[in-house]
Amino acid sequence: MLAHNFDLIDLSAHHHQVKANLPVSDSDKIAHEMTVSSKTSIKRKSASAPLKLLIKKGLIKSESNTKALNYGKGKYSGNDDHDTNTLRELYGNCHAYDYTFAYDKTLLLKGFYNVIYCAYVVNVLPPLARIEIYKETAACLAKGVGNSAFFAARSEKDRGLMTMKAKAECDGLRTRTGSFQKGYREENDELLQEAREHFLYVRYIQKSGAYHLIQASHDPFID
Repeated sequence: MLAHNFDLIDLSAHHHQVKANLPVSDSDKIAHEMTVSSKTSIKRKSASAPLKLLIKKGLIKSESNTKALNYGKGKYSGNDDHDTNTLRELYGNCHAYDYTFAYDKTLLLKGFYNVIYCAYVVNVLPPLARIEIYKETAACLAKGVGNSAFFAARSEKDRGLMTMKAKAECDGLRTRTGSFQKGYREENDELLQEAREHFLYVRYIQKSGAYHLIQASHDPFID
């Protein structure tokens, strides 16, 4: 069973209207961290490594009538938005959402998407803001066997984190630019346990190297 029942917070248009039983100061903090996290967006030459791995394993593959969402797509659009473009090539239908660079809450439709890809988002947010990511993606994912959300995050073994000049804060680091960075630990299944607060079924796809990757669903996995 899910450990908690979280309510969504409306952070739209800088008004930060609170729908949950949280003080306004907390919703402001979440909105601030979402904005600051945009500093971590990087330009890639091709699709991200976790997406390539999911395709290689056949967990993301060409299927018709599949509605996909690239949640937290990052700064780059058009030909430089490699993850979104790759998902569109596979499914023909992929929306791209980002709090800073592609803010459109109308895309976050309840129970609408069959596939959600969320790469390197939760690892650039402190705990309170991370909860908001899981809440939104869990709400958007359609129920039904075969529908899945995939979360990729930097691990504590990432060389960039190991050499980063930053101050410890919460369960991660606060960098000189003001952004937050977290390296997920293998110990205690950190990433998996976070997602289990919002999804009934969660499993690791990769739990070693520079990133961790999990699959989450409201229904049992079919393989």
